[in-house]
Amino acid sequence: MDQVLVRFEDATLSAIDRITEAWQSERADVIRRAVKDAIFQYEMDRMWEAYRLQPDSMDDLHSWELHVGSE
Repeated sequence: MDQVLVRFEDATLSAIDRITEAWQSERADVIRRAVKDAIFQYEMDRMWEAYRLQPDSMDDLHSWELHVGSE
C-alpha cells in the first residue's frame, strides 16, 4: 500500500480525532473511509448525471429522482 502525506488544518484534525475516538479506530482508517465515501459519492453522482441525460424510461427517471432526493 502506498503512503501519502496529507496536511490538515487544526480544526479538521481535531474533528478526525473525535471520530477516531468514537469509532475506536486509527486516524488512517477514518481518513481512508472518508476518501472511499467521497469516491463512492463522486461515482454515484456521475452515474446519476449520465442516467438523467439518458434514462431507460421516464418512469425510471422519476424513480431515480425520488431516490436521490431522499438522501
